[in-house]
Amino acid sequence: MKFSVWVLLILTLTVPAVADDRCSTATAGVTIDDLTVEGDVLTAKGTWQAGGDATGVLLEYRVDGDRLRAETWSGASDSWTVVRMDPQVEDCGQHALRMYVFPSIQDGKHQRVCLSRSLSTMRQFDIACNPIAEIADCQWQCSGGNDGSCTGTCTASVRRGSPGYVPYWGVNGEGWQSSEASSAVGPWSQPVTCKPGQRISFKVRDRKSRWSNVDEVGCGVTE
Repeated sequence: MKFSVWVLLILTLTVPAVADDRCSTATAGVTIDDLTVEGDVLTAKGTWQAGGDATGVLLEYRVDGDRLRAETWSGASDSWTVVRMDPQVEDCGQHALRMYVFPSIQDGKHQRVCLSRSLSTMRQFDIACNPIAEIADCQWQCSGGNDGSCTGTCTASVRRGSPGYVPYWGVNGEGWQSSEASSAVGPWSQPVTCKPGQRISFKVRDRKSRWSNVDEVGCGVTE
């Protein structure tokens, strides 16, 4: 009886934990090769690799520690891309994208993620705090005369920056006139006059004296 117990114990101790052993030899890597910010749109690209007994990876995208998304990939390597658009005022300033990668193994019918084998890489980026100005719509009445001049009303808005905006209107980026008597947060409507080939221009200054981009629309053109 004692002999049988010892044999059973020895066999138990010598049987390998197959799934655990395969995780111990599974590896994964991830790179952030490119990161750009245009306005409030973040675009990042990179690659991932799986090695050892890994048959794929789990990728996690985190911005400032918050999980943006997670996805699984199969194979030995591939590229990844993430695009994030978030025009929240509080998003301006310095931030960090951190990519986590976990190797995964095939365990029978299951894909097992080896959480203890994770790696990560990080890239910092800045989102400018300047406001973003946009001409949303213009309604026109254009004459059929020789000069083809147009009169109309354009409506514009702003996002990001610090509320307490002063809007400015111009033609071809010149002759700027402010509309300080209108709403300090927008949207704004403005009577305009122009000729074909000219552009109606719009920009704003926020409460902290930061200037926006200049947005423009062609004379007589409905956005």
